[in-house]
Amino acid sequence: MIRFLLIAVGIIAIVYVVKKLLFLYGPRPSGCQRCDGHGYWRATRGEKVTCDECGGTGKAKRGE
Repeated sequence: MIRFLLIAVGIIAIVYVVKKLLFLYGPRPSGCQRCDGHGYWRATRGEKVTCDECGGTGKAKRGE
């Protein structure tokens, strides 16, 4: 019984990690086109500047 529980927890943990990695590195089809869905862009000196198009949310506006 304990073995089954550990296997189930392990599978759930693996699925969780894979989903997180896919979200971080996968394509963002509904993301803002200007900042690639990040909500910011890198300025000349490397600082993060909030995207004016999406207001920093990283999501595309409705109708786009």
